Amino acid sequence: LFSMKLFHFVFLFSISVSLASATEITSSLQNLSSDNHKVQTEARNALKLDFADAEGADYLAMEAEIIGQIDDDLPLENRLYLIRLLEWFGSSASVPTLAALLDDSDPKVQGSARRALASISGDEARIALEQALREASDSQAPALLDALAYRKESRSFGLIEESLESSNAHVVQAAAIALTKFGSADAIPALKKALQGAGVAKLEIARALLSIGADVETAKQIFVDSDNPAVRVLAFEDLMRQDSS
Repeated sequence: LFSMKLFHFVFLFSISVSLASATEITSSLQNLSSDNHKVQTEARNALKLDFADAEGADYLAMEAEIIGQIDDDLPLENRLYLIRLLEWFGSSASVPTLAALLDDSDPKVQGSARRALASISGDEARIALEQALREASDSQAPALLDALAYRKESRSFGLIEESLESSNAHVVQAAAIALTKFGSADAIPALKKALQGAGVAKLEIARALLSIGADVETAKQIFVDSDNPAVRVLAFEDLMRQDSS
């Protein structure tokens, strides 16, 4: 009998704690829009600390509450902060909302959502970024390539290589920079192929090859063909390194 009473007490206590916590979260979310700067700051700090400490059902409930608050009616500054919270503490449950925000009318929201997806671990976030890249305009693609490079997941490697074949020089440059961040020698064949047909993107492709590790013939080609002094120096240093090894 005593154990049953103890169980009921613990159960009811846990419910009361969860309800109190939910009330505090709701209050903090409401206070984000306060006209009082001190109240706003306290609300932001409270949400950050609560989300960081939340576990289990409390975590899921808080994440769902934050996701539900990110809409067009919320002031931009508050939307950006809630997205930042998902960047810091969000799970795969945040991915559909963040993926949709990649097409938001506000570029700041788009960028914040992209950074959040780059930070959230798991296949769902990677797939969302890859799908966005496949559908992206030339102006959107560079930032998405950078987000995938930040994650450094080998499964995104081929898609980034495909971007070297874009007709847009800025996309090709971004792809070369992304592959440089990966730092994998597996990118060398695709970069060498892209180097042959590159126009204004040739500089970044050459830098990528030299950074990852071009062979002697490629380094010589870059040294001879490049009119950029910095790249010629990199190519020369690479040739000297290979000659001494």
